[in-house]
Amino acid sequence: MNTLKKIIGKILDFFIFSNLLIAMASFLFTLQTALIFKYSASATSFFAITNFISTFILYNLQRIYQSTKPHSDSRLFWYDRYKKSLFTIMLVFLSLYVSIFQHNYLVYKEGLLLYIPIVVLSLFYFLPPFVFRKAPLVKILIIAFVWVYSSIFIPLTYSDHVFVLFSNLHKNELAYLLAQFCFIAAICIPFDIRDIESDRQYSVKTLPVHFGLSKAKTIGMVLLILFMALAQDTTQAMAYFVTGGSGILLTYFSSQHKHRYYFSVLVDGLIILQFVIFTFLFTNQ
Repeated sequence: MNTLKKIIGKILDFFIFSNLLIAMASFLFTLQTALIFKYSASATSFFAITNFISTFILYNLQRIYQSTKPHSDSRLFWYDRYKKSLFTIMLVFLSLYVSIFQHNYLVYKEGLLLYIPIVVLSLFYFLPPFVFRKAPLVKILIIAFVWVYSSIFIPLTYSDHVFVLFSNLHKNELAYLLAQFCFIAAICIPFDIRDIESDRQYSVKTLPVHFGLSKAKTIGMVLLILFMALAQDTTQAMAYFVTGGSGILLTYFSSQHKHRYYFSVLVDGLIILQFVIFTFLFTNQ
C-alpha cells in the first residue's frame, strides 16, 4: 500500500510540477469558449492546442529560470533535477505543433498575431528588466488578463473560420469575459496566500503581503461573488454557482500551511471543474 501511494504521489507530483495539469486546464478553459459560443467552435480547437503548448512551455521556462537563482524552495529543486526531461517534452510538443501550425497558419494568422503582446507580457512577467510579477498588486491582474485574452478573446475574434475581430463582442460575450477574469483573478489569491513568506522575502507585493490574509481572502471571495453575479442564463448560473461556491470555500480555508495538492489540485482544479459542469449541462439540455 505504501509503495502504491508513493507511485501515485510521484505521478501526481510530475503532473503538477511539470505544469501538465495547468496546461490541461488552459486547454479545457479554451474549449469552454466553444461550448458557450458555438460560432467560435471551429477556431477554438486550434487555439486550445496552442494554449496547451504555450502554457506548458511558458510556465516551465519561468520555473526553470527561477531554479537557476539561489533558492530554498522544494518545488524549484524538482526543476533542478528534471529540467532536461522538461526540455525534451517541450521539444516533442513543439515538433508536434509544427505540423498543426502549418495546416492552420493561413486560416488563423490574424489570431496568431494577437498572441504577440501576451507572449511578450508573459516572458517579462518573470524575466528582467521588467519582472512584472514583482510590480505592486498587479500580479493577479496580469495572470487573469493573459488567460482570458488567450482563451476567450482570441477565439471570439473568429466566426467559423472568418476573422471578425471585435464584431462578436456583444453583451453576453463581454459579461462572460468579465466573469472569467474575476474567476481567474480570484483563484490566484490562494496561491499568493501559500507563497506569502517567500513573497515577503523577495519583496513581491501581492494582495496578502500588502493587505494581510484576511483582507486578501475577502477580495478573493468578492471577486467570486461578482463572477457568479455575471451569469447570463440558467446554465451559466448553475455552473458559476457550483464553481464560485467551491472557490469561496477554498479561499476561506486557504493558508500557507496547506498541502501543495490543496492549491495545485483543488484550486487549479476549479478551472477543470467549471468545464466539466458546463459540458454536463449542455449535454443534458
